[in-house]
Amino acid sequence: MIEDVREKVNGLLNKDNSGHGMDHINRVLDLSLKFAEKEDGNKIIVSLIALLHDVDDYKLFGMESANI
Repeated sequence: MIEDVREKVNGLLNKDNSGHGMDHINRVLDLSLKFAEKEDGNKIIVSLIALLHDVDDYKLFGMESANI
């Protein structure tokens, strides 16, 4: 499931040049998983949140696509 989400997020952000592309997502994911390990967090939930944290960002996709 996590790899499926990662592929879909990559499809959305692979052409991003604002600093919110997959390099950023992977850094957030790696750091989030380190926190989850230390705090005994649910790694699946943490992974999904990290992977999806920018997919409805109005700065990247416009206000009409944002979930606000």
